[in-house]
Amino acid sequence: MFPDARGKFERASCLPCILQGHSDDNMPLQKFRYVDHLLPFYLKEEQSLIVIERTQMNNSNQSNTANQASTSVETTPLSWGKSYLMCPPDYFGVFYEINPWMHRENRPDFELAIEQWHNLVANLRHAGAKVEIIEPVKELPDMVYVANAGLVDGQRLILSRFRHAERQPESIYTSQWFQARGREVAELVGEGDICFEGCGDAFPFRGSLLAGYGFRSDLSSHAVLSRLLGVTVHSVKLIDPRFYHFDISFSPLDNRHAIINPAAWDRASNAIIEQLVPEPLVLELDEALTFCANSVVVGKVIVMPACPPRVGRILERWGYDVCVSPVSEFLKAGGAVRCLTLPLDMTISNPAMNYKEGEPKLLHESENVQLDL
Repeated sequence: MFPDARGKFERASCLPCILQGHSDDNMPLQKFRYVDHLLPFYLKEEQSLIVIERTQMNNSNQSNTANQASTSVETTPLSWGKSYLMCPPDYFGVFYEINPWMHRENRPDFELAIEQWHNLVANLRHAGAKVEIIEPVKELPDMVYVANAGLVDGQRLILSRFRHAERQPESIYTSQWFQARGREVAELVGEGDICFEGCGDAFPFRGSLLAGYGFRSDLSSHAVLSRLLGVTVHSVKLIDPRFYHFDISFSPLDNRHAIINPAAWDRASNAIIEQLVPEPLVLELDEALTFCANSVVVGKVIVMPACPPRVGRILERWGYDVCVSPVSEFLKAGGAVRCLTLPLDMTISNPAMNYKEGEPKLLHESENVQLDL
């Protein structure tokens, strides 16, 4: 079982602290002390944003994970990540078990969950992101994990088709929200019941789409996505049920860097990621289990549920600021920062690549990967 994050964070009134914002700017900042003595950071408030001020850094500790064949790739920021949809946790709780992290006897602290969610909203806004809200629905406690609602492509939403019956009604309310704002809603149509769980299992990266399958999304959904979007889909097979969505093991930072957990994928999928990502930050298993890959990037700020020391050192070397926004209560249902947000500003489709009907471009074995740089 994942340890209760309140074993690592406790309320405090002194520094060093993780300072949390609040949705009401007139409210005082909440404070948390990180009690892991190995963390070589202290924290400060700077320009209305909580960032990690790093000390005792060993900048000579160079990463051995860089793909030497791709060192000439110039770093450019993500073209998306400045606008997010979020759903308040008014009805959040663990009332059923559909992933290895969910245990009905380990109920979230509701008041703390509300506080952590509002702090996350404030931290994202302080980082420069816009946050829009979809109203929660009483009978849908997992609607708070709005990343799984679908995949945004410009003014279009590709609506999710959830695997578990407990979450399937969420699509009704997601579709209504987007249609009310003048956006097109597209559904996956194919042979049989195709499951696809949105941004939980798909990311645009360097002109293509990386998409996970194995636990929640079906491999067959990737052919449909390729036809809808007109892009190459690189299929990644998930093999560890603890990392049941792709967004728990992969977090793109820019066109050159990504946080990855190779232990979550099969060998062929690892080969694809190795070719696609010039310089990955490869997580150890204990680091991956903090859900640090389930993070959100806003420009040069990474909002994370936790930041292991080694990960922080590498991110600092790459020029990123880290904002740690604890979400311990949401981890009890198997989700963290990325799961709680749906990017609204993605544009994925490529009109120049018009694949003929029935001829989707898929890569799910170790093939030569051609990238749109």
